[in-house]
Amino acid sequence: MIQNTRILCVMLILLGLVSASCSKKTESGDTASNPESPGDPPKVGESQHAGAEWDAVMTQGNDYLKSAQYERAAVLYKKSIEIAKENVGADHPAYATSLNNLGVVYFVQGKNSEALALYKQSLKIREQTLGPDHPDLANSLVNLGALYMISGDFLLAEPLVKRGLAIRERAYGLDHLQVASDTRILGGIYMFQRRTAEAETLYKRALAIRTAALGPDDPGVAESLRDLSFVCLRKKQNAEAESLAQQALAINEKALAPDHPDVGTSLVTLANVYTAEEKYAEAEPLVERALAIFEQIYGSQHVETGNRLSELAEVRSKQKKFAEAEPLFQQSLTIYEQAEGAQGPRIATNLKRQADHYRAQEDLDKAEPLYQRVLAMYETDPDMEDANEELSLTTLASSLESLAGIYRMTERAEQAVELEQRAARLRKRLE
Repeated sequence: MIQNTRILCVMLILLGLVSASCSKKTESGDTASNPESPGDPPKVGESQHAGAEWDAVMTQGNDYLKSAQYERAAVLYKKSIEIAKENVGADHPAYATSLNNLGVVYFVQGKNSEALALYKQSLKIREQTLGPDHPDLANSLVNLGALYMISGDFLLAEPLVKRGLAIRERAYGLDHLQVASDTRILGGIYMFQRRTAEAETLYKRALAIRTAALGPDDPGVAESLRDLSFVCLRKKQNAEAESLAQQALAINEKALAPDHPDVGTSLVTLANVYTAEEKYAEAEPLVERALAIFEQIYGSQHVETGNRLSELAEVRSKQKKFAEAEPLFQQSLTIYEQAEGAQGPRIATNLKRQADHYRAQEDLDKAEPLYQRVLAMYETDPDMEDANEELSLTTLASSLESLAGIYRMTERAEQAVELEQRAARLRKRLE
């Protein structure tokens, strides 16, 4: 499972699901969950459509998606499904397109199980009705791969994205914007697998394509700059990471409305860099702005709002603003538990941050059980550690080290040694 973190950033940074160009249409009215779609695609016959009413509804739905009005987009995509089913049947490419686009909305909203069902159904129809090299088939492959990626299923994600990328390279050429989008999604998969050098190569390729096609001040370029900022942060090149994140934010603030989700994503990216550099005072106002944006888009109970609350709690706690941080930890935990149950990666990260918060106040009686709860999550759900995912391993290693420190302070050296040895093995995996 993939969770939010100041080190790995949010999934929206990697996928660009809410980027300024996320709902540009393909030739069939399709909306890709990855940012760009073909700007001048091959001509496709009317068989790809389901009538004038369907076209109009799909266009309006895409416009709502582009402006982050997700509930309105969902209503229209559901209507387009009904229209397509009535006009052309449930085994038609237009029906598949409507399913796909509703899946994109659910994906953005974090409704992954609903998105998965729609993506699979859309892919099945397209495989049966379109040729093996059709761009819309590629769209389904990449979207499904992206969903598997955020679920931590990298072995399923990689071949799907590679297949989709190959189709679009043949269809549009190596320097097409859609190729850039698919390239960066593959880069995201590699980043989560800690294949940093391979990811960096792909991210640079995507940036070069976008800069040449869109100019240096386009939000798509900003998205690629964020990707490379993430790479630099991973490589401990903090100064370069900060510069890239600042460039991305400047582009988005100039090109987009102040409450656009892409502005929020860039704020988070820069805040992540500042947090890694322990510049908590600089990070705090950025997280506050991002929280306001995401809360407006997703509502007060969405996990993305919870992510921002947890981040804000952390940066305030690090500045010893303990009274201000305390309720934010609990608010974010409540959101996560309502959305995901009693345990999971986001909850583990939040609990670890809260434990650090208490430890900084020398309140070991409150810190110790929280660290122990984090460790218990990993012991009862081995997939959290076996995923080999950086944040998950970092959260576990840090919790082990912190709990070992408490044990040493309370004369439990034997227990501390065991935890320290386990943490050292995890740190080795993270090298």
